Amino acid sequence: MPRFKTKFRSWLSMGFTLIELLVVIAIIAVLVGLLLPAVQKVRESANRMKCQNNLKQLALACHNYHDTNGTLPPSGYQNPAWSNGVDGSAWTNDGGWVCDKGGFHLHILPYMEQNNLFTQVAAFKLYTPGYDTITKAFFHDTSGNLVAEYSGLAVLPKLLPYHRCPSDSWDQSAITSNYVGNGGISDYSTSWASCGYDPFSPLYCTGSAMTPPHNWLCNGPENGPEAGMFAYVNDPKYPPFKLASATDGTSNTILLGEDLIDKNEYLYENQDIGGNAPGARGCWTMDNGFDLHTATIPINYPITSEALEPYACGPNGSNSDAANAALNLSVSAGYKSNHTGGANFAFLDGSVHFLNQNVDQITLIKLCVRNDGEVVSLPF
Repeated sequence: MPRFKTKFRSWLSMGFTLIELLVVIAIIAVLVGLLLPAVQKVRESANRMKCQNNLKQLALACHNYHDTNGTLPPSGYQNPAWSNGVDGSAWTNDGGWVCDKGGFHLHILPYMEQNNLFTQVAAFKLYTPGYDTITKAFFHDTSGNLVAEYSGLAVLPKLLPYHRCPSDSWDQSAITSNYVGNGGISDYSTSWASCGYDPFSPLYCTGSAMTPPHNWLCNGPENGPEAGMFAYVNDPKYPPFKLASATDGTSNTILLGEDLIDKNEYLYENQDIGGNAPGARGCWTMDNGFDLHTATIPINYPITSEALEPYACGPNGSNSDAANAALNLSVSAGYKSNHTGGANFAFLDGSVHFLNQNVDQITLIKLCVRNDGEVVSLPF
């Protein structure tokens, strides 16, 4: 036994040679290199599943709203539409430039187990014309007392667990949502936010001039054959759509899609009172662009982060990067995600599908225009 101990101690005293140590380190590095992509793939798979579940729940909430109210929720509601000087002639803590009654994320709160929050917002005369409900909720607490904006004491904004896609790494604390409404097809070439660059509307907006011809036209009648499932302003003349409005079929029509917060001007930064904090008014106002998304723009079209180019069509306010500017709705009001190769979409029948970013643009338009008579069935 003593002889064995002597040999054992002798072996220990030798230690590792430099070559042995380098070999061990190299093996560990190779194993980490092999394991890391697998871990990332598993993580992205979980994120994608969580994102799809969020869309599923939102789509079902829209259905439940429809069962109760006879229409889909309003995507953005002003009452009366496009009024000025509400609650004063200027934007103050008590009112804004429109009678903002909230977007669809607000109106489905009771169907997302958030009825208490909806009741708190609705207390600011949600159903009273000529009253800026949303701005009131941003500057008042539940007792109606005026409080500081973003103090955490006001009724809004509130961060809700189903609003963010976990694959969107940009500021998960920002109170806004990755999930947006299908607005059909739109032409932003004359918009204040077009940056003078619009490569897609000329290609797709006039369906009759295409080869072969199609039955759609950008910015036509409110209920015309260019509409998605959400319209920009819903007033008594143009009420929210019904499920039956999708004459192409509920399983063939997109209801909701994804976008990246920092790559769309309306999602990232609203024109708020002196603040312009990222995600400032979140998903609660009608002017956040939830129904501004258009199928004329390819899925995952590359956009420069608004955090790098705030309030600019390009570097330093120039138009040199208008082709990729978050401010340019002609290119940024499309569907985007950080999922590899495409984005998730909720269809009107409540199903959720992942669409490849290389999908034919005409096919995407057909899926977003609810009543063009050109039915596309999945898979395609």
